[in-house]
Amino acid sequence: MYQFTLNRNLDKSWAIAVVLLAKLVFGFVPILIRLCQQEIDTNAVMFDRFCVAVLFLLIWDGLTMIRHRWLKSSSVEPEAIEPQPPAI
Repeated sequence: MYQFTLNRNLDKSWAIAVVLLAKLVFGFVPILIRLCQQEIDTNAVMFDRFCVAVLFLLIWDGLTMIRHRWLKSSSVEPEAIEPQPPAI
């Protein structure tokens, strides 16, 4: 498929940065939930978190699909011809 050739040090730097960002975000989750519970119920807070996550993942999936179609249409490699069954 697609092969990305990046510097291994750059890959490690990105991985460390993403892990630190995730830890920071997950660290704020209990504080934000406690603040939200003052306004709405706990179940509503969890439902809202779920909805935001689903919307984010749907947008991400759509952008990934568009990117794959864009790369596939702009490639100059010939498409493989699939064998057809014999006509009777």
